[in-house]
Amino acid sequence: MAEGLLRRSLSEMGVDALVSSAGLEADGWEPTHEAVAVMNARAISIAEHISRKLTEEIVSGADLIIAMEPRHVIAAVEFCEDAWSKSFTLRELANRAERIGPRASDATPLEWIAKVSKDRARTEMLGDPEPLTVADPYGKDLAEYRETAIDIASELSRVIKMLWPGVSTPNS
Repeated sequence: MAEGLLRRSLSEMGVDALVSSAGLEADGWEPTHEAVAVMNARAISIAEHISRKLTEEIVSGADLIIAMEPRHVIAAVEFCEDAWSKSFTLRELANRAERIGPRASDATPLEWIAKVSKDRARTEMLGDPEPLTVADPYGKDLAEYRETAIDIASELSRVIKMLWPGVSTPNS
């Protein structure tokens, strides 16, 4: 769901970015019926999506890794030590982005990401994961999927507003 939401938002803003997702467990799975229904209601088709496992190649090739849980950030860093400066939970990224402020017009997105990452403590990923986690609705009812989609869209909107200030943000 996060991939679909981010891809659509950036596309509607005219931002050219490659957006793809990977996880720790599912590989080769189709999305759940609930996820497809929730995204269809938002006019986003994810029915053709096939899950893939996170790999060292994916981590090393990414400019930014947005995870739903701290354990996903830890896994990315285990694959590639340098991934720490570009791997965040979505909630952490949104919170830090708002503290740092919008990207300056003369800064690249990568420079802004480095600024957001500055002075992070790796131990933040080892504490209580709840404040940094977007709930996984897998195995739950349609209402839980809707709530997760709302949560993801809200957090992504916070990040997008800071990373691309001045660009009209579509309604999520």
